[in-house]
Amino acid sequence: MLAKLLQVSTAGQLWPPKQLESWWIVVRLDELHCTELNPALKQQLLLELGDRHLEEQLAAHELVGQA
Repeated sequence: MLAKLLQVSTAGQLWPPKQLESWWIVVRLDELHCTELNPALKQQLLLELGDRHLEEQLAAHELVGQA
């Protein structure tokens, strides 16, 4: 549903609140940047996901260590 809203939005368009599962969201498309998923971008995204995963694991480990 969110992807569909963004596909039909124009820059600056603000949508009224929409329910997305148990969440209520307000959506506005500020800018649209089209790009291709080339190997360099894919590698960058994978590294960012890996970093995020490691940070979450470290945070979870720290919480367990404090208990």
